[in-house]
Amino acid sequence: LRAVGQDFPERKIVQEDIDGLAADAPELLLSRLLDEYADLREQKAAASTAQVRAASLLVVTQLQKRLLSSIEAFARTLRVHRDTIQRENARIDSAPAPVVHVQQLTLLREEPGSDDDAGEMAPDEIAEATDAEIQEATAAVAAATRTSAPTLREREKGLLDQMTHVAEAARHQPDPRVRRLVEWLGQHACPGLPPIGSAPTDETLGWNPTRVIVFTEFVDTLRWLEQHLRAAIGRTHKPDHRIATYHGGSDQGGGREKREEIKRRFNADPHTEPLRILLCTDAAREGINLQSHCADLFHFDLPWNPSRIEQRNGRIDRTLQTAAEVRCHYFYFRQRPEDSVLKILVRKVETIRSEHVSLAPVLDARIGKLLDGGIRRDGVQRLVRDIDAVDGDADKVLVVAAELEQSRERNEPLRKQLDELRRINELSMAALRFDSVQFRDALSCALEMVHAEPLRRIEPPQGLDIETWAFPALDRQHGADASWAVTMDALRPPRKPEQKPWEWRRESPVRPIVFQDPRRLDDRTVHLHLEHRVVKRLLGRFVAQGFVHDQLSRACVLVTEATEPRVV
Repeated sequence: LRAVGQDFPERKIVQEDIDGLAADAPELLLSRLLDEYADLREQKAAASTAQVRAASLLVVTQLQKRLLSSIEAFARTLRVHRDTIQRENARIDSAPAPVVHVQQLTLLREEPGSDDDAGEMAPDEIAEATDAEIQEATAAVAAATRTSAPTLREREKGLLDQMTHVAEAARHQPDPRVRRLVEWLGQHACPGLPPIGSAPTDETLGWNPTRVIVFTEFVDTLRWLEQHLRAAIGRTHKPDHRIATYHGGSDQGGGREKREEIKRRFNADPHTEPLRILLCTDAAREGINLQSHCADLFHFDLPWNPSRIEQRNGRIDRTLQTAAEVRCHYFYFRQRPEDSVLKILVRKVETIRSEHVSLAPVLDARIGKLLDGGIRRDGVQRLVRDIDAVDGDADKVLVVAAELEQSRERNEPLRKQLDELRRINELSMAALRFDSVQFRDALSCALEMVHAEPLRRIEPPQGLDIETWAFPALDRQHGADASWAVTMDALRPPRKPEQKPWEWRRESPVRPIVFQDPRRLDDRTVHLHLEHRVVKRLLGRFVAQGFVHDQLSRACVLVTEATEPRVV
């Protein structure tokens, strides 16, 4: 497509290195302790059934995913897990261990996304359901391993106590990724923003038009991150309007409408809309346009699934992206072995893209199987090699390569076909005798027939290089037909969820109109076309006056009086 003149942005993967941490930094210490805890759990469940061993592994893997997301997310789930073990160990009855079905623990296997039934659940509902699955799996394993060696139980208690102590002490603090993100904002979005921990500036800092999306897998992490970012930007201009969150459900109700409003704000002109930072869970990873004024995306954490990583990147790396380059950032803790596996996942996504291969279900299944047991430190290098070696069907890869080579050879014939199609299009337009000037004049003529001012050319909104016209407020002129209010709704900005219809009409002016595709997502103007409801009603005036279709182009005549053309 690029070879025949279609513009697409270039994608740049930016690795944000985190290094130089003290050996007892919570992010490093908790990873070591959790790896030791995983070994212990494996020993305790070794003699149990396959379902019990799988449930034990699933709980530890969930704890690891949450730790790699944030200590806040880890601490909350660790508390549920630890409390359940303590409750089961305190039982004195000898009831048989409850049966656990691992396949039914869907939230522990993968966080819900936009295409999942759970994607519409409110965050607190998802947290409650996830806690219930943690409790179910933990209780089943604890009951099944109740007769394990006392030394193992003592080591388990000691590790749980130690991890709890470290996590609780660190969970409310900003971690190195938050600090790096605030530094990036100070360099690119809010010049002069002081780093976390430094003395705040006395002046109110302004923002430039740069916008950024930050993805995280867990709502616990999103809320914790939002809290620290709001504290960091508290001394800037309009700080309360700079951050929005996008997730599957809504804490306050009306979730879908509120998400639509957030998307509208994020895609609006940054010179008039103050929103700059959009924090998202994976509910926003697929099928959502966020590229209008944003070319930077951060993976605060990384899903263990190449498709989910690519779907996140696709929010800004897509058609109608006006920037020549988009940047997808991810954090890499150089001192944490588990991050080597996450790094190879990012590289695998880019390898798939560079080879132009779309075999996501095959690759996801194979990589998912490799990661089913979590990321164990003694197997990191093996995991890295195995993930790097995962490939789709070799025959299909060869077919794709051959087809791409053939397509390159077809570039010149394709250009000729495009030229021919343009010629046919021009002939068709000439045969129809339709052009935007006649269309515009017809609308102006129809406006005069309803005793309104004709279209008036105005300056386009900032950043748009396109002819723009003012449309009269037909519903507000003296003696206007009351039904015009509903028709004119199609020219107003989208109604906000909390606005009453009559308040919206009173407070929302008619937007300027254009007659050609602006080639970008922009709700500051309305693109009028023959099927637009306002156009169909106005042109209906000609039918009422007895004009037929082939006379429409002659319904308007430009008459020059002095230097001002007039529509009659």
